[in-house]
Amino acid sequence: MKEIINRTLIHALDGYNSHLPAKTVLEGLTAKVSGSSLPGAPYTIWQLIGHINFWQVRFIAHLKGQKLTEVPLVEDGWPYDKSPADEGELKAVIKALLDGIAEVRQLLERGADLKHPPNYDSGFDVVTSMATHLSYHLGQVMTLRRMLGDYPPPSGSYIW
Repeated sequence: MKEIINRTLIHALDGYNSHLPAKTVLEGLTAKVSGSSLPGAPYTIWQLIGHINFWQVRFIAHLKGQKLTEVPLVEDGWPYDKSPADEGELKAVIKALLDGIAEVRQLLERGADLKHPPNYDSGFDVVTSMATHLSYHLGQVMTLRRMLGDYPPPSGSYIW
């Protein structure tokens, strides 16, 4: 049963049958587009990526049994200014996001003993939270990219 649950969680992280992989959603993204504001949109793509990474680092730390400090304010989970300094900063942060996903995939593929952190029912619950958080915000990134005329990504993809 653990193998089935692990495979299901890997599919959730990858967006299998539900959304595109993060690598595809973020492919070809530029610093200019990532920092562009749209009327009515509370965040830029850059800020969304920073928010995903902020919580992803915490999800992974939970899985490893590391003790974390509380996040007292909602704003603390949105650590980035409106836009990246340059293309290098954008690429580094996207790489960190993709590396984090890959790290959790590897834990699941190896059948690692996921830690049971406070405020979660199990390590599997942590991965589920990470996957749904990722899915939610990748959908926002895709929508903003479309609204900015920067979608689909260079390799093509779903257009809906």
